[in-house]
Amino acid sequence: MLGMDDRWTPGIGDPSVMGWVTVATYVLVAVCCFLVRFIEPDEHHSGQENTLSYRQFWWTLAIFLVLMGINKQLDLQSLFTQIGRDFAKSSGWYEHRKMVQTGFILFIGAAGVLLGGYLVYRYRHACNTIKIALAGFTLLLGFVVMRAASFHNFDRLIGYELGGIRFNWVMEIGALLIIGIATLRYRRNYL
Repeated sequence: MLGMDDRWTPGIGDPSVMGWVTVATYVLVAVCCFLVRFIEPDEHHSGQENTLSYRQFWWTLAIFLVLMGINKQLDLQSLFTQIGRDFAKSSGWYEHRKMVQTGFILFIGAAGVLLGGYLVYRYRHACNTIKIALAGFTLLLGFVVMRAASFHNFDRLIGYELGGIRFNWVMEIGALLIIGIATLRYRRNYL
């Protein structure tokens, strides 16, 4: 959370109703991912599936969602931004920060694309529910990367409101709901 002097201070980053709804959605979907990790597809449904890697997939997704929910309210990216800003000033290259920011954003974007590509390749033979969860994860990861980039045009887009509903809520909660739907389908298909 940013204080009066634009420095990060510990506290609740988004104390609004929608902030808490988003955090609750992260937690609920993480719990669903954690619970379906215990479901083993029977041999009739498994085909080329690797039960152990499915467990790892759901477990990793659950941990990621918990961490994202924590970050949603603690606003840790602002803390890391502040640390970077302080380091740039103390090291004497603050006036060249745009180049470093661009490099960082390109690195994060490339890492996201590589991770997405790896996951698509890794789970190419997976059941449709894993692919749906992977699509939701990819959308959420894309939203996070774009949000971290904080380009002004993107900030305007996600801040856009229609009927009191902000576009960033639709993007973030929508991606979470896709993952949640995948957990329900997975549970229904394999129990």
